[in-house]
Amino acid sequence: MTTPVELPGNPGIVSDSAANYRGTASAIEDAATRIRSLASDSATAKSEAVRALSENAGDLADRLEKLHERYAVAGSALTVYADALATVKERSRANAIRYNDALAAQRHAE
Repeated sequence: MTTPVELPGNPGIVSDSAANYRGTASAIEDAATRIRSLASDSATAKSEAVRALSENAGDLADRLEKLHERYAVAGSALTVYADALATVKERSRANAIRYNDALAAQRHAE
């Protein structure tokens, strides 16, 4: 019998990483929304600090939205990869079993 070679990679770990990326993307998106809300709420404020925050909030929210997109895309890509890796590893195991069964049948037939 031939011992099957285990394909490298752990779909569970990759899937967990994907979930972490998606969670981070969600938190970033929430932060951008809150910053935009804070800026619009403080637009009529008299304080110089609040006005400065309001002026910079739009730029910060835009940057956060770009970062959100990067994390969301990474999370999605990792999810697709984890699923594909799990499928390939299962097929590899099944093929190894069929190969070993065929070898055993051949030896028995000889």
